Amino acid sequence: MTPDLIELFMQKLQPEVSPVTVYGTISKIRQATMYIAPERDIAWLRDIENDLDLNKIPSRQYDATILQPELLQAGLALCVEAEALATPLDRARAYRNGLGVALLSLNPARSRSIAALTIGKTIRRETAP
Repeated sequence: MTPDLIELFMQKLQPEVSPVTVYGTISKIRQATMYIAPERDIAWLRDIENDLDLNKIPSRQYDATILQPELLQAGLALCVEAEALATPLDRARAYRNGLGVALLSLNPARSRSIAALTIGKTIRRETAP
């Protein structure tokens, strides 16, 4: 590993990925080098990493934001569409998916928590007293 090879690598990498990814990749290369060849002087690589750290700007993904009413409407629409499916298994799966989306809109939770819900165990029908 030499400064010239790292520079060439970065020239190929930078047009393809975000500045945050370039920084992370160079940081990992430096860390791996410290373990593989601790006797090597890689201060120059630390300098490159520090420069990249100053230039990294995380991307904002506001365009991907879905508002709660839209998410609830989408989940309920999936439940309604489930009724038209041919087999009971297809209907059950589609209804489950719609219910999951609707629940997520009403009470935001991690997707792993939503996926762990099971009808009859963690989701039960209760009658009013």
